Amino acid sequence: MPTTDAVPVRIRDVLRTPARRHVVVLASEDAELPIWIGTPEAEALVAGLQGVELPRPSAHALALALVRASGRSVSAVRVCRLHEAVFYAEVILDDGSAVDARPSDALVLAVATGCPIEVARDVLEGTRDAPPDEYAADLARATEGGAELAAELRAQLDAGAEEIARLRKR
Repeated sequence: MPTTDAVPVRIRDVLRTPARRHVVVLASEDAELPIWIGTPEAEALVAGLQGVELPRPSAHALALALVRASGRSVSAVRVCRLHEAVFYAEVILDDGSAVDARPSDALVLAVATGCPIEVARDVLEGTRDAPPDEYAADLARATEGGAELAAELRAQLDAGAEEIARLRKR
């Protein structure tokens, strides 16, 4: 359900910086918006974007199952507000209702459902001229993208499965 005050975006990448911070980069036709996220959310995004098969359902899968069990579906995700350097999002359901969410969680649901992602125009415009800071400098040095993070996640999952198999043999 795109609105006229929102800009369609796509997830360009999920990055890890040299300081081990994670950021999802949203891209429109003429702008990029980096949003700093936690490691678990970065791994969930990478898993969805890169097709990493998880051994059991995640909290995001549970949230999506609950939405579907209630007879609803996710129709869009919107980064709707920026307040004191904190981004806020909404998950828009098929009946037009909006559910507050952290952007990282909303984006994981967007990847899982394939629904549109949008950013409120004032949020996008409010971040264009942000002053450089330690995060911006860290982001500028980021080299590890989603494919590398997905390979690491797969290796971690494989190692965990091997450890479980080894413990079962005892």
